[in-house]
Amino acid sequence: HLRELSSSPLEISLMLVFSYMPYLLAASMRLSGIMAIFVGGIIMSHYTQWNLSEEARKVTAAMFKTLSFAAETFLFSYIGLSAVTVDYTNSVQLAVAGLGLCLVGRALNIFPLAFITNQFRTKKITFKVQFVLWFSGLRGIISFALALNVPGADHDVIAAATLLIVLATIIVFGGGTVPTLRALNMIEETDKIYISKAANDQEEGSLLRREDSDRHPNYGSGMPEQVQQGQNWFERLDEKVLLPIFRHEGAQTATSVEDDHH
Repeated sequence: HLRELSSSPLEISLMLVFSYMPYLLAASMRLSGIMAIFVGGIIMSHYTQWNLSEEARKVTAAMFKTLSFAAETFLFSYIGLSAVTVDYTNSVQLAVAGLGLCLVGRALNIFPLAFITNQFRTKKITFKVQFVLWFSGLRGIISFALALNVPGADHDVIAAATLLIVLATIIVFGGGTVPTLRALNMIEETDKIYISKAANDQEEGSLLRREDSDRHPNYGSGMPEQVQQGQNWFERLDEKVLLPIFRHEGAQTATSVEDDHH
């Protein structure tokens, strides 16, 4: 554990290196670097950050929030610039067909999987939630970036069709998510909803704000006995096996970055 052995700059540097390492490993094996970073981020948020010193933890939280905001701004700017420079000749029909297949494919994933999941859940996933999951799925810059790298004579047509699908899902489905939530009575008229997580953090006035899932979990101590009995199998495994292995003892009393900030 670096907390007792090193300084904050070394901790932060290693945090950056190990955050990027899953992508490099997956890319070298011709696997999905995006999924590797996604899973790595979940694991590091739950385990790794709590092994850092308090100073390093605050700095890395602010740094990753800043990088996320900058990347999000750049990507949407890139989509907007591409929208007025791409040649859409012979791409509209392909885009319409692709969008239809995206909607069908998403429905074939969400509704059957939700049905299967509900067989093992005490709190069921309602049809309203399933519909919103299907409706609000955005196909963003990653698909457009992949389309730009497609070789062959039809490269320009595929890239233009993909961009049209991206624009349609962002404008129509992204813009229609909040009205849909209100129409289904899932949110109040006065509720503020942000499609962008970075925009939500800015509104709340803190780049150090962190989701509840990133807080230090305390499955057992101080919890009512009936709550402890309601733990699922992963929470029990996490508490008894994974947490003692991947976190040092001092992390058991660590506070969240948000609590430190306030």
